[in-house]
Amino acid sequence: MPSLVLSPPKRRMFGSRTRAAEKPRAAIIAGTGLRKIVQAVVLLAIVALLANTWLLSGLVVPAVVSGSSMAPTLMGPHLRWQCSGCEREVRCDVEALPPAGGDAVCPHCGARNDLAAGSLQAGDRLLVDRTAYSLRAPKRWETVALHSPEEDGSLCVKRIVGLPGESVEIADGDVLVDGRRQRKPHAVQLAMALAVADAGDLDRWHSAREGAWTLTENKWQHAAGTSGRIDWLEYQHREAATPAGKESSPILDGSPVNQNESRKLNPVSDVILRCTLHGADADKAFFTIHARGDEFRVILPIGGGGARLSHNGTRVKGGRVEPGQHAKLAVEVVVTDGRFSIRAAGKPVLEYEFEPLPPRGDGGPRVAIGADAAALAVSGLEVLRDVHYTPGPQGQTRYRLGPDEYFVLGDNSANSVDSRAWSDRGGVSGEMLLGPVLAW
Repeated sequence: MPSLVLSPPKRRMFGSRTRAAEKPRAAIIAGTGLRKIVQAVVLLAIVALLANTWLLSGLVVPAVVSGSSMAPTLMGPHLRWQCSGCEREVRCDVEALPPAGGDAVCPHCGARNDLAAGSLQAGDRLLVDRTAYSLRAPKRWETVALHSPEEDGSLCVKRIVGLPGESVEIADGDVLVDGRRQRKPHAVQLAMALAVADAGDLDRWHSAREGAWTLTENKWQHAAGTSGRIDWLEYQHREAATPAGKESSPILDGSPVNQNESRKLNPVSDVILRCTLHGADADKAFFTIHARGDEFRVILPIGGGGARLSHNGTRVKGGRVEPGQHAKLAVEVVVTDGRFSIRAAGKPVLEYEFEPLPPRGDGGPRVAIGADAAALAVSGLEVLRDVHYTPGPQGQTRYRLGPDEYFVLGDNSANSVDSRAWSDRGGVSGEMLLGPVLAW
């Protein structure tokens, strides 16, 4: 099934004209005005069709996503529920519904939702800029509309990850090009990230020392003290299918919009933590993240000042929080693609690139927020995971591109037919790329 379809324009019919010689003068004048209007409408229609063909495909004839290969970035037709258990939104692609007789399972609380109660939602609408590649070359990480190399030549939308002449490798869920790990730009990273816990999952956080952190309304509050010790508020992940009685489980690469998956799921270590810190000007917050075989620890001054990052016990990077951000500070910590970064109030604090150590197989990432003597509060807690790229259908992981070939992948990796399946080389000819897309 293609992941992009073009809706045909509706035709407008015009009635026949009466011969001017048979009309009185006033009617002839009116008829002339009508002809001019008709001619203008026809001319506009021709211009619109030409623009659709050569300029923006999707502006006049809408391009609509029809599959789930780019979820969560782009969605095709899907059913949507308000979960009967936690009242949060549940979405499922119409081509990936649970097996007959099954219910849609909420990825947050595990509650089962009747398929008949879901409301049908249309696929995302896109604009396709057909002029872009006549002016510049395609760029890595941009989404693109293209003709599928399969026999039907259907249209689809994917993301470019490999450029002409490059060697592409998929390893441990990441993309390597010519042996170098590829790091997504910040905006692309956020667009592709999939939330695994949000503000409704506060019960997944636990105080490492009993009583040090307490849950009050929608915030975790640290008890002020003078001991100088760091009290940790730790995240414990729970998949919807986590067995009863088990406290936590690894973060897995299952897609909540594909509820008919039957494959073995992969653990994911690349994560993003978001939260809002509430504290005094002189307060500090501590963050620690264990990802694969690496440990990161950050000291972050809430009211402004120097931030410090340690990697596997060694201080490696410093940064700065702009002053005047105390009392309420939005923080984002990202550990993905062999890069650690932290932002405060939307501004970069520090960034550090590293080569990940081999996974330890210890159950996935560990995330914690710490406070020492401060009466620090934390709200808006959210954990997201990065896309985890999987090998090709036959386990192939390495591809060599030709001089005019591009390697394209779907964001919903395990549920996408893309370069991994189209040929042993994986390359898509540049002639098949129509242009970058924009949702509207």
